[in-house]
Amino acid sequence: MIGGHVTTLEIDAAKVALAEENLRGAGLTGAANVRLCDAFAYLRDLNTRVDFAFLDAEKEDYPGFYELIVPLMNPGAVLVADNLISHELDLAEFRERALSDERLSALIVPIGRGELLAVRAL
Repeated sequence: MIGGHVTTLEIDAAKVALAEENLRGAGLTGAANVRLCDAFAYLRDLNTRVDFAFLDAEKEDYPGFYELIVPLMNPGAVLVADNLISHELDLAEFRERALSDERLSALIVPIGRGELLAVRAL
């Protein structure tokens, strides 16, 4: 990573500890900032733009995260959301919103559990 910054948000302290341990084990301690926080509160208060976002959260929270993340995305930024095929019914509203949003160019990639891949156009 040259000039980039990665921040990951997690509300579960055990998962934060595991992520930090994995970063240390991989020699990447300085490459990512692991934040123990409520992601909704963090994103509502964020005053910077993002170039990449990966969404893997409680399925009922996807629409709310979408509405917070997309306005923060720079043109050309990428959003990847997990589980679009494995949780097809649970994520139907989210999927339709992303696929019909004129600000994005989006598709579902049928790998793993299914990934939404979206690029911010406007």
